Amino acid sequence: MKLYIILLILQIYCMLSNSMFAQNQYYEHMKAVENDMVLLRNENLILPIKNIYPKNILIIAYKSIFCLPFYQMCRRYANVEMVIVSDIRDFMLMDKTNIDLCIIATDTTEYILKMGINLEIPNILCYFAEPNEKISKATVEAYDSFILCNSKDTLNQQIAAQMIFGAITFKGTLKTKISNDYDINYGLKTDSAIRLKYTVPEELDIDSSYINHKIDSIINNAISKYAFPGCQLLLAKQGKIFFYKNYGYLTYDSINAVDDDDLFDLASVTKIMAPLPCLMKLYEQQKFDLDDKLSDYLKFLRNSNKEDITFREALTHQAQLKSWIAFWKTLKDDEGNYKPKTIKTKQTKYYNIKIAEDKYLHRKYYKKVYQIIADSELEKEKKYLYSDLSFYLYPEIIEKLSKEDYEKYLYQNFYKKIGADRLVYRPLKYFDKTNIAPTERDTFFRGELIHGRVHDEGAILLDGVSGHAGLFGNANDLAKMMQMYLNYGTYGGERFLADSTLKIFTSYQYENNRRGLGFDKQLLSNPQLGTASEKASKSSFGHTGYTGTFVWADPENQLLMIFTTNRVYPSRDNKNLMILNVRTSIHSLFY
Repeated sequence: MKLYIILLILQIYCMLSNSMFAQNQYYEHMKAVENDMVLLRNENLILPIKNIYPKNILIIAYKSIFCLPFYQMCRRYANVEMVIVSDIRDFMLMDKTNIDLCIIATDTTEYILKMGINLEIPNILCYFAEPNEKISKATVEAYDSFILCNSKDTLNQQIAAQMIFGAITFKGTLKTKISNDYDINYGLKTDSAIRLKYTVPEELDIDSSYINHKIDSIINNAISKYAFPGCQLLLAKQGKIFFYKNYGYLTYDSINAVDDDDLFDLASVTKIMAPLPCLMKLYEQQKFDLDDKLSDYLKFLRNSNKEDITFREALTHQAQLKSWIAFWKTLKDDEGNYKPKTIKTKQTKYYNIKIAEDKYLHRKYYKKVYQIIADSELEKEKKYLYSDLSFYLYPEIIEKLSKEDYEKYLYQNFYKKIGADRLVYRPLKYFDKTNIAPTERDTFFRGELIHGRVHDEGAILLDGVSGHAGLFGNANDLAKMMQMYLNYGTYGGERFLADSTLKIFTSYQYENNRRGLGFDKQLLSNPQLGTASEKASKSSFGHTGYTGTFVWADPENQLLMIFTTNRVYPSRDNKNLMILNVRTSIHSLFY
């Protein structure tokens, strides 16, 4: 028996050693590919692509469908489209009037000169093959940017895409002479990385085998104990995503496996992803001061017990506000039936807010919600108590201060510029249900499985658009916003917010209150009791969501964790995610 155990241990050790060796080999290969990628031309410094909005970017794959990995990686950075042309005539006849940037992917030199000289829009050529014939200066100069990729394998395609969007810098030089104009050691360089890079743990001296085994064990155990049906997990350090994996399914029927593009209801993570960046931008534009009163901008709070509440107090949950209010109960009588004139079974001009199938709410019901908040009692002491209530009101304030529609202001100033098209309110306007994780089977209010509409009962009364909940998203796009915060306001070569603004909003504001301005932070006295790892620094910040979502950034350690899930499926009574301490265990392992 003892000999068997020794042999088993040796077998496991050999397996791990082989796996580690394979991962180290892969990383060495990845470094070699990065060093072999050569930038031959970069007119007007078109690379790396910086401003991706409002650009329409089109990838044209010539005579081959090989470049799917290239397209998929480009889509992680921007909302790009791809077409495949099999003949030069198809290319010549294409309507390119609405295209702002064209990326041509090819593995042949056939017609590349002719294609280049017929492009009148900014363009990039990716040549995914080792040149078997000389590439002339005229061919290279037919394009604004010319990238020699040496191979069309998956890794070369993925790295080329990352270099185009500035996640990896160009540093490679020619190993052989390709023409009289491009000799050995020729190659242009680009500056420092500007976007998140997708890499392997070994680049950060992390053992792939170890971390995969540990995280797989934690998550698969949680799924087996019905803590949640599936999840997305993303881990990054120093701007490099070294772990990005999906687990399980959207439901327990094991039909739709979780995919990178799938959207989850973010619940209270909405607070720091939607109203908060808008407020920070308006704050630094001096549209309001943190010690201004909310009632200065909302008339219905004047002459109420909330007249003197300041932004600083409300954003730190130190405003004596009730934790939450069950607004949906105002729609029902004591027997649980909908009151007359509250809900219609068919959509009309005035009853046009769809809260469920065959259930439509009056379009002005938000006024009732606001008034209930204004009329609600205050807590007796002015101390920390987490509350949703002020966050219901921030979209209204943002519209008054910006003089723009709240969603438009948010999308155009942040999500579209940062390349986060999968952060949205009301996802059914943009995506199919099959790409959205369902949440709770609501038996007390809406009487159906909530799927594609916000889980939160208060947010749905505001047509799914609120400051406290309502946002849907995936791990990849959440990471872009959190990395921008981690960079103190910059991402993709663009400054979104001043570093001083981020430092103020991510700092503790009151003694005995763990909150920053909107952001959650480490517990000051007992960090081991928080959702984040006790090993996270005091400068770290993030938020959790009722549906199980967790985002956390640590500037001191340059660490980022994103976790999306639907632990409320099929019922919010499921507490196993918390009981098993899944998020904190992963976060601690990360450190």
